[in-house]
Amino acid sequence: MNKLTTKQEKFAQEWYATGNKTEAYIRAYNTENMSEAVINNEASKLSKSHDITVRYEELQKGGQKRSEVTVDTINAMLMTAFKVAKDGDNAGAIVHAANSLSKLHGLDRLSVAQIKKIEKEIESSNNMDTEVQPLNITFEVSAPVSDIKVTQGE
Repeated sequence: MNKLTTKQEKFAQEWYATGNKTEAYIRAYNTENMSEAVINNEASKLSKSHDITVRYEELQKGGQKRSEVTVDTINAMLMTAFKVAKDGDNAGAIVHAANSLSKLHGLDRLSVAQIKKIEKEIESSNNMDTEVQPLNITFEVSAPVSDIKVTQGE
């Protein structure tokens, strides 16, 4: 395997981390002036490179050996913490466990592609003489949740 450039290494790592070639390409390269189709094409071509594929497989093997703690283990721990907090009527601990669960499952951050889409929507709405529409956010929860109190920061 030849030595990868910094951007190629970043692409391989982001591909491994996200599981998405296009998102990895956006995070590793300057795609500001590229169309979505071009980005998808470049990401696909890059992912077929022998050196990139070898590095991606190395990352996969390393990830398998890394730790016996899995997302499922952490999820179970946080669900237990949530239940204990709920049983103890500890609102702060309930919110903390819920926030930790959302972070664990990636619900606390947007992908670069999602951010670009929002920026384009904002830019196009700024060019119109229309009323701004409210932003609706939906969270999916895998277990029944009740009695969550949301407080405003100090």
